[in-house]
Amino acid sequence: MKENDTTSSNEKKPISTDHDENGDFVKGNTAGFSSHPENINKAGRPKRPSLTRVLNEMLESGTSERTGEEILTDLLFSAIEHAKDGNAAMLKELWARLDGKVADRIAGHDGGPIIDDETRKRVKKLVEAADRCRDDTD
Repeated sequence: MKENDTTSSNEKKPISTDHDENGDFVKGNTAGFSSHPENINKAGRPKRPSLTRVLNEMLESGTSERTGEEILTDLLFSAIEHAKDGNAAMLKELWARLDGKVADRIAGHDGGPIIDDETRKRVKKLVEAADRCRDDTD
């Protein structure tokens, strides 16, 4: 630190006048797209080939050296070896790309909620009654 420098070395300085010392935008900042519409990328992100699409095309038609089935077999054996070594990420990713990602939501047989509104209301009343009984015995 210089002798004439009056700021401590651990004191945070604003990135710009639109940011505070933590790097967060300050109220009324002018750094957004509304102030600089020329910075908006109207075309969006450049399109790249889809890894899933390319993989599926390779598996369907193969390459000049190998059939799609041979490629898939090699991929699966490699993924299984990685999984045996404790790295199941490759196998999980391969499955998600080939068969689609498994839905995270739990649903009934028809894709709707597991219980209907009437059943939910009855269960809620039973829980409330049980809570009242517990409160009476405390």
